[in-house]
Amino acid sequence: MSGNCDLRLTDHPLGSCNNKQAMAWCPWKTDLLATGGTYPDGRIHIWSTSLLANTQSPAPIETIQTHSSVYSLQWSPHSRELLSTHGFAWHPRERLPDVPEPVASPYTNSISVHAFPGTRRLVSVSAHTGTVSQSCLGPDGTMVFTICYREEAMKMWKVWGQREEAGRKESSFDKFIRRAVRGLSRCSCILPALLVCFACISCFVFGNMILRSTRARG
Repeated sequence: MSGNCDLRLTDHPLGSCNNKQAMAWCPWKTDLLATGGTYPDGRIHIWSTSLLANTQSPAPIETIQTHSSVYSLQWSPHSRELLSTHGFAWHPRERLPDVPEPVASPYTNSISVHAFPGTRRLVSVSAHTGTVSQSCLGPDGTMVFTICYREEAMKMWKVWGQREEAGRKESSFDKFIRRAVRGLSRCSCILPALLVCFACISCFVFGNMILRSTRARG
């Protein structure tokens, strides 16, 4: 690989990788790739790899301008949302200085969640006192772990909830069948006792009939 490296997929350049810090594949739409850049880029690009074969100069299908350093990206496996972690932010200018001038911003040292499709930022939370340099998605897809080298600390965040699987609603016919089966199960327990009582009553009545018949003959 040469010093002037290009970010390529199937030999299609997606731009210089000099400022690219973060990459993440989408788990529920596998042709989507999100990339994020640090200073002076500060943008999140979302690419569709299925469109690469149709052009030699592909363009991202979505661009999120953050004017801040993007260090990691995580797609939610349960919803159409993309999480990003950030470092310092800067004022948007046509010509940025070689040395960055950090400013206060909702993205500064934050974890942020964006809707997809679209570029709407849903929430930003100040996660650390320094750059949120790394993140890791938990096995269940709801927790995100972040690391800040300045703090020498790792934090755990509950970001998403698992989608509940919609079960089939019980119909009136299902309820009737369930009650009928329950009634039969109860009858199956009572029936033997009823048969025993009936046999005892029959024996008692039959015995009295025989006794009366014997006395009448005598």
